[in-house]
Amino acid sequence: MLDTKWIRDNPDALRKMLANRQSKFDVEGLLALDVERRKILTELEQLQSVRNKSAEDIGRLKAQKADASAKMKEVEGLKGQIKDLESKLADIEPKFQTILLSLPNVPDASVPVG
Repeated sequence: MLDTKWIRDNPDALRKMLANRQSKFDVEGLLALDVERRKILTELEQLQSVRNKSAEDIGRLKAQKADASAKMKEVEGLKGQIKDLESKLADIEPKFQTILLSLPNVPDASVPVG
């Protein structure tokens, strides 16, 4: 299986390799799915970071015996957003992995074209 970072960095080399193998693999579809997957992962990680920071703030407020209800409501809202993104990622990830597994390997330079 090819490394996704290599695929992202070398789409032209991948297209050429596939053309040499006479493959009709959809490189654009793979790259688009990768962009969407990475966007969701970034959003998810940012929301999880905010949630963790808010959880620390709640703990600090409770230790000071202050009202933490506003922060707790904020965290509840984040939980819903995180759950939505996790479900989107759960839909995309198997498709992405299946496509990666169906992608042929790069042949050695000594292999003739065709």
